Amino acid sequence: MAEDWKEHDQADPLREQMESLQRMSEKEESYPPRREIHRRSRKRKKKATLSFPLIRVLLVLFFILIIAAVTSPYWFFKEG
Repeated sequence: MAEDWKEHDQADPLREQMESLQRMSEKEESYPPRREIHRRSRKRKKKATLSFPLIRVLLVLFFILIIAAVTSPYWFFKEG
């Protein structure tokens, strides 16, 4: 009778399922080396810095436009 109970253990399939989940989680928990993560972040930063020259040029043009707008009455209505 004791052997019969061991053969039909209800928790056995659950144990097997948990063991397989633990094996899968061990594979998923392996993180990439820190060097690779930082290497990826450097590549992202380079992409962002390429757009800054365009922003600088637009900012300079904006300031030139403001200066021209402020000084234009002096140019157009100059007497003499």
